[in-house]
Amino acid sequence: MKGSNPKLPENKIAAKLLEIRLSKNKSQKEMAKALKISYPTYWEIEKGRYKISLKMLHKIADYLELSPTEVYNEYFNNNENEEV
Repeated sequence: MKGSNPKLPENKIAAKLLEIRLSKNKSQKEMAKALKISYPTYWEIEKGRYKISLKMLHKIADYLELSPTEVYNEYFNNNENEEV
């Protein structure tokens, strides 16, 4: 195991975003530019290391020409067991 990074739980939204981005032939840099965030921040989103807001999920859905529900379902399914 490289480095001292803690083991992260599986992140469905990150996996879904990666899958969709690749299917749309978009690079991480293109995504970051379109969303007006830094490339490292987008990279962290796709790795599941950055918790994104619903507003950002909506921006991502708009840019990828998805219905927000397609992305939100993954978000809510992934976060339903978190403590408030």
